[in-house]
Amino acid sequence: MDDRGRRDVQGRVAGAGERGDTFPFVPDLRGVDQFRELARLLAGRGFTSRRIEKILGLNFHAYAETVWGS
Repeated sequence: MDDRGRRDVQGRVAGAGERGDTFPFVPDLRGVDQFRELARLLAGRGFTSRRIEKILGLNFHAYAETVWGS
């Protein structure tokens, strides 16, 4: 684990059965492009664009717009 990873997990409460030094994020999916990269990886595995939209929160986005407006 690199220094950034160590800082990210300091003070973190581990989940049941998880080691305290477990890095909770995929290193390649950190940063400002994490959702674009995740969408690209999902598409590469054959997920449809509609399914990817749902995985990335389109349903919640629609719900939030209904409740709070755009």
